[in-house]
Amino acid sequence: MLLSNIIFSIKVIHNDASLRKLIINELKDNGITMYRPFVSYDKKEQILDKIRKKHKDRIEWIEMTRNGVKYIVNVEERIDKSIKEDNKYQNIIASKKGIIKKIQAKDGEVVKKINDFVNVGDVIISGNITKKDKIKAQTKAEGTVYAETWYVSKISIPMKYKNEKLSGKKKYILKLYFFDKNIPFFCFYKNYKDIDIFKLQNNLFPIGIAFSKRKEKIITSYIYDEKSALKEAIKKTVQRVENNLEEDEYIISKKVLKKSRKNSTIDIEVFVSVYENITKTEELKEMTEEDYKRQEEE
Repeated sequence: MLLSNIIFSIKVIHNDASLRKLIINELKDNGITMYRPFVSYDKKEQILDKIRKKHKDRIEWIEMTRNGVKYIVNVEERIDKSIKEDNKYQNIIASKKGIIKKIQAKDGEVVKKINDFVNVGDVIISGNITKKDKIKAQTKAEGTVYAETWYVSKISIPMKYKNEKLSGKKKYILKLYFFDKNIPFFCFYKNYKDIDIFKLQNNLFPIGIAFSKRKEKIITSYIYDEKSALKEAIKKTVQRVENNLEEDEYIISKKVLKKSRKNSTIDIEVFVSVYENITKTEELKEMTEEDYKRQEEE
């Protein structure tokens, strides 16, 4: 039973090795590493939110689910949506797969239509100006593209869990250490967190005394039924998505894809569709006179 609550593996799912290493190091700095106990649901969410905010320029989405004695971390890298101004000629391409909902073209040739499906890298506004399938000129394509994109979040909700927070109340106390026990004088908080300011202990005898700051903790117990667990999973997913949306982006719809009960938790997959800016630039190779002549001869 004890070993079943120990982390034996942490797997970060992403193609970029440097990003995987960054996540592993951040988790380690926050007390999540191999051969340590699994953290509570609330603590896990706090740590992930802290990592996302710390690396908000690189991390767009991060979630971590428990599978037996291992953690599985899914992370999505943030895509730079800023339009680069240093390309002489460029295309506007899709940064994500989705269904096009709006195209605002300032310059270039629009090669996709509203409701077209696009994959990552597909050209939407071309810098190549064509006539009868021949490139007649080149320009720096400019514009903004919005599409319906999708997120699937996997969340494990504990059916029973405790939330701990500090009340703000504190007292300075003396504590007597005796073997592995400590006995406080005149402080009777039911739940607390101690910070030892100084401690005197005899190396020859298992006895000592400490002057400590004791902070009161409030522990609230929650019990979820399936309905409330589904509601909480949707709420968490919406919060994660909305944290990464710009002012002109919004959630279109959300729904639960599937759910399964596993011991004391319920695993839930939530699908969210989003109206999102998928604009990205791609440098376009300049055509030479030889290139123009060659295509005319073909």
